[in-house]
Amino acid sequence: MNNYLNKNYDLLNNDPFFGLLSSFRGYEINSLRSDIKETEEDYIIDVELAGFKKEDISLSFENKNLIVKASYKSLKDEKTKYLHIERTEGIYSRKFYLGDIKHDNIKANFENGLLTIIIPKDSYKEIEKSKSIAIN
Repeated sequence: MNNYLNKNYDLLNNDPFFGLLSSFRGYEINSLRSDIKETEEDYIIDVELAGFKKEDISLSFENKNLIVKASYKSLKDEKTKYLHIERTEGIYSRKFYLGDIKHDNIKANFENGLLTIIIPKDSYKEIEKSKSIAIN
């Protein structure tokens, strides 16, 4: 069974058409998915970061962009035989253009794999060039 899976997985990845599709699938798997909501007072961005630790996530504001970065280090060991690996090591990031905004009031909370960023609507005032934002 393992040889069958490996053989067919290799065929799909080496095929010009299916190999291209697998790279698109890899993009979907590795990108930071998000939802953006609006209330009367705030804009709320939820970024899915399942499997990340709070200390591996950073949130900053640079050149009118809110930037979410998360790093992942593989936990694989040499003794285990892996048949397929999709969770790759690396730094993942996502930018959200916010424009001219006063970022001092932006708040963030990380709980159960979800980073919630709250941007008060009354924050749209003068901006500084860059700043780190604390995650609670």
